[in-house]
Amino acid sequence: MMMTEKELFTIWDTRQEIEQLQEKIQALQCVVTSTTKIIDDLPKGTVTNSDKVGRLTAEIIDVENKIRQLEESLEVSSVALYNFFYSELDSRTATVMFLRYVGCREWKEISQVVELSETRILQLHRKAKKKLLSVTA
Repeated sequence: MMMTEKELFTIWDTRQEIEQLQEKIQALQCVVTSTTKIIDDLPKGTVTNSDKVGRLTAEIIDVENKIRQLEESLEVSSVALYNFFYSELDSRTATVMFLRYVGCREWKEISQVVELSETRILQLHRKAKKKLLSVTA
């Protein structure tokens, strides 16, 4: 099996996409809340703003569904990377790679977890990345 650098960053990118979608949901919910207030103040029979709330609610549901799909994909990718790292690398180096690419941790955090200096973590990472990007089955 060969791994590309793009594949290493897939989880990182997916997590960022999920965060952006969650921010979008918050923004949509703010609009729904402000529109709902307007609807409450309007005379009965005005449907324009209630239509807007319905559209916004549908969009929120669509975004939530997209987040669920991404989270499912993230889970599958995480397991695949975990298995790949631990089958190709020693335990400590696999942990470094897992924390970085699946856990999206900063180097300082990783060095604390693994109890090695950041310099040593970066050396392990560089060596492992080179190995993983050239591994073939």
